Amino acid sequence: MEEPRRIGLAHALNTGYRTANENLVVKSDCDTLREKNTISTIVADFADPRGGGVTGKQLLCNDNKTEKAYKGLYDSKRIIDSQFGAAYEFEPFCAFRKAILKTVDAVVDVV
Repeated sequence: MEEPRRIGLAHALNTGYRTANENLVVKSDCDTLREKNTISTIVADFADPRGGGVTGKQLLCNDNKTEKAYKGLYDSKRIIDSQFGAAYEFEPFCAFRKAILKTVDAVVDVV
């Protein structure tokens, strides 16, 4: 769907989530590269009915040490979150059961 003017990521995600026709919603950023079997692997994780969302570890395609250190901390946070049954829906690549998705709050720019 093309927007006549830019109205933001939150609107785009809300529209996509609302109009999804299946029980599972997969979100992928435009610059995310996936391995060949990523979709089938991530969908298989939903065989356990207790699972509501799945994300994966981000691997960088560059040697930026600062970014790698940051991603390492972020991966640690993600592992800790999962121990408490939490998942963050803004991961570059993730999947969720449609039934648990919530509306994303729009951020309003103040000029």
